[in-house]
Amino acid sequence: MKFHLLSCLAAFQSLVASKALLPSVNETSPNISSLVIEDGHSLLKRAPIAPANDFLWVTAGCRGQKLQLMDTLNPQEAQQFGTPLNSPWTGTLVNELALWGYLDNSENRDIKDECDFTMKPMFETALKALGISARSAPDGGPNKCFSYVHRDSAVVQRLPNGQLPARNQQQYVVNSRSYRITGAFHTIGINAQDGVIHMINRRSAQSAAKQLWGVAQAPKDQLPALASSSDIAWGLWERMSAGNLANINYIFSHRITNEETRAIIARALEGREVRPWPGDVFEAGMATEYWALLGMFHTASCLQHVTQC
Repeated sequence: MKFHLLSCLAAFQSLVASKALLPSVNETSPNISSLVIEDGHSLLKRAPIAPANDFLWVTAGCRGQKLQLMDTLNPQEAQQFGTPLNSPWTGTLVNELALWGYLDNSENRDIKDECDFTMKPMFETALKALGISARSAPDGGPNKCFSYVHRDSAVVQRLPNGQLPARNQQQYVVNSRSYRITGAFHTIGINAQDGVIHMINRRSAQSAAKQLWGVAQAPKDQLPALASSSDIAWGLWERMSAGNLANINYIFSHRITNEETRAIIARALEGREVRPWPGDVFEAGMATEYWALLGMFHTASCLQHVTQC
């Protein structure tokens, strides 16, 4: 197993993960500060990121080693390093996503274009080197984009006039209990032909809720039970690759905006610019950078679905 860091065209830092290869793609200049897209539309400027301090670096490295052990040991041994080992979310999750307040925004033209990787020349170069198609489904390719947003859905309670409330006032009910809309979003591409999952653009329920509700920390009991992007990705994978669930060869994580993850990447590069494909390589068991990067690539939920393959 390896981590690769490489540079690409736009202003997004990305990681790619697989059993055999874990590259990273930055779809712009190699400056890790750059721009990010929120909810697939508006651009926000982010300040330059400082390299991770020793505490974050060691913590991430330990987490990475635990994830590696969870993925390689038998279940009895693996549970010493993390639980639960199995996710409660299985199947296509069509009904579950609707129940927990998500709106399917996949037919939006902008969303469909997110999976046209021919528009990102340097990322397309990396895909071609791996034997992976860059074409989107609307253009006859295998990359189909899905988008789920936690707002404005059919289960949101309407005002007396039938209209939707303001987003920070939207609520829905599950099992006789009211929950607040968070504004979270998950844009994920599935390429069942080549065995690829693209985690394109995500914002967690916790992060989105803090901004939408204007709070320092969102109460966990107000967040949707179905919130993990990895669980949602698995449901989409089941829709597209039901007959071959084990055919996951690569997981690409685009647009990394998490400040701690970006700090880990900055430290792993030691101040260097991100190189073009195949980028910088960090071998498992031979580089501390590998463990730290793995620890910040949130794969725990992915590992929880391994037994379903």
